[in-house]
Amino acid sequence: MLEVIRKRRSIRSYLADDVEEEKLKRILKAAMFSPSSRGGRAWEFIVVRNDATKSALSEATPYAFFVKDAPVAIVVCYDIDSGRRFKEDASICAEHIHLEAVNQGLGSCFVQVLEPYALTLPCH
Repeated sequence: MLEVIRKRRSIRSYLADDVEEEKLKRILKAAMFSPSSRGGRAWEFIVVRNDATKSALSEATPYAFFVKDAPVAIVVCYDIDSGRRFKEDASICAEHIHLEAVNQGLGSCFVQVLEPYALTLPCH
């Protein structure tokens, strides 16, 4: 585990290769094992492969410019009516995603949209 933690970096430049479905499933499974406040698991994950949606995500903050070039993005959403610690819980999920991405030989980078209603995207 320490080796994976040591290898984790914020990667903002990606290959055009698609992410294999099995690797993506393992990454999402790792996120689902994240602890949460009172065990509420009030999160949802949206896997984004659509170029227009990735482009919209890349404009969510000035720090997300690279998202449009990623082969896939995982959006961690949180139901603030069902959970109390959305920032903490979502951040722990994101770290699980990053660590498993490294374990799968992939690069990733955390982008935070702090305000819970700062970005509205179609979910399809």
